[in-house]
Amino acid sequence: MDKLAARRNDPVAKRVSLLLQRMAVDIARLHYKGTSGINRGWRRSRLGGGSGSHFYAWWAPFAAPVKGEASFDAAPNNAVFFRDIRHHDDHTPLGCGALSSDYLSLNVSDLRTAEYAPEPWTAPQSRFARSHSLARILKGHPGSGKTTALLHAADASHAERVLYLTFSQDLAVLARDYFDRFCSNSRIFTVSTYATFLIQILGTQASTQERDQDPVAMRTRFRRDFQHYQRSAGAWSSDPDALYDEIHAHVVGAALPEPCGRFIKAERICLPEKAYLAQRERYLGSAANSVIEAVRRLERSEEPLADRYYPDLALAWRASQSIARCKDEELAAFRDVGCIAVDEVQDLTPLEFFVVLKLAQRLNARGGRVPLLLAGDEAQTVRATDFEWAWLNDMLHGALGQPQEFKTQVNLRSPRRIADLVNRVWDFYDYLHKQGPPVRKQLRRNRRRLSG
Repeated sequence: MDKLAARRNDPVAKRVSLLLQRMAVDIARLHYKGTSGINRGWRRSRLGGGSGSHFYAWWAPFAAPVKGEASFDAAPNNAVFFRDIRHHDDHTPLGCGALSSDYLSLNVSDLRTAEYAPEPWTAPQSRFARSHSLARILKGHPGSGKTTALLHAADASHAERVLYLTFSQDLAVLARDYFDRFCSNSRIFTVSTYATFLIQILGTQASTQERDQDPVAMRTRFRRDFQHYQRSAGAWSSDPDALYDEIHAHVVGAALPEPCGRFIKAERICLPEKAYLAQRERYLGSAANSVIEAVRRLERSEEPLADRYYPDLALAWRASQSIARCKDEELAAFRDVGCIAVDEVQDLTPLEFFVVLKLAQRLNARGGRVPLLLAGDEAQTVRATDFEWAWLNDMLHGALGQPQEFKTQVNLRSPRRIADLVNRVWDFYDYLHKQGPPVRKQLRRNRRRLSG
């Protein structure tokens, strides 16, 4: 505690605060190095400083090395013992001490104050959380603390009920653990994956196929049906997967049931042909016409194109129509929501984001103030969305007003050398022709490998 107090104004102290918070939320996710020899059993977590790894926190779970020491018998089995802050070269023997004289008991309530350590948030994270803007966007490189900032902002909204959405099941579990273990139990934090959110809107209206989506099966069905037209598909003949992604992002995924931002109204779950050509012909050339021809042929099957190959987008289309047409009492499941937070927003197509936007519009139309918080990185998409901040800003501006943007640029997760490598890859990203699906997709894949 003395070492922490001495470095209270240094970045190391903020890292200690964040480490303590993560110990309380989900210690299994913590990265650490083991120790050997006389210090066997202690774990070391990087705190940064200097070139990124100058200081380490030394800690241990109840099992070792405190297990067996008589003075620790009164400690709960799930206790974690934070023993020291050391320079990376310091491996002198570290004893566990005595529970009564060498440790201060801290619980979650203590960790939420700044009495023992400063707040763990960086300046951009704090500004994002404390802003009063109705629509807020947080952009950042991999490992820059976007999810951490979004969780904090959702909590700092002080809304009685928060709706937190993410496309990833893993991130949904992380958010659930954070709200359950670190936030007030007098408030309601509803955490959903995006698919679950859509099904909740539609309720019993969602079909079995829409509830039990299998992306691999849908793509396989597309390949099989496309074989009949493959030879006449021009540039797409040798890459049906790229065509599948192109239709997902720009034909079906960009079809909205009413005009919003740069997107015109679509009468069905397909962007009008003229609108598609206006958006994509300058990037794809004659290949854009081949897409239209492929869509025409594939639509001749018994099922509509979206229902047959893209049930996730068909679900979003129906959910957006439901929100636009339903009465207030039919939105009872979301009636008390006072804040909406969306993580990894780059994994949503314009149609999918439109659903979230319409819900935010409806909630704010009642006279309240329901902020919409968005976090993401357009270069980290894991789905075929061809996400761009430009179209998202257009949609927000028309529906909720001009969004306020924040950026987290410092890599807080990776060691300095890995962070530099990831950021240099990002620099090359600006020089590439991003609208070409194969190049863009490969670049995303490489950046995620590096940042992981």
